[in-house]
Amino acid sequence: YYIESTLIWLEADMLMRERSGGTRSMDDFARAFFGAPGGLGDGALGPLGYGFDDIVAALNGVVPHDWARFLRDRLEGHGPGAPLGGLAQSGWRLA
Repeated sequence: YYIESTLIWLEADMLMRERSGGTRSMDDFARAFFGAPGGLGDGALGPLGYGFDDIVAALNGVVPHDWARFLRDRLEGHGPGAPLGGLAQSGWRLA
């Protein structure tokens, strides 16, 4: 489950890059969510409480999209295999 979440975030990164014409990425989300002034976190190390809606709002602040549905489909869905969309979108293919 946790290893698969890396693939979900890769797909989110590829979607951000695609929708922004390559100007936005997961780096922008991480800055907004964890460390930039005005973000959820202030960059300090320590516990940070957040919920699903906080993540969705931060993602939408980077690139508008139906992030709630994107995440729910992948986190609550029970597909036949790993979420490989991000690999395909980034040009990789499994042999």
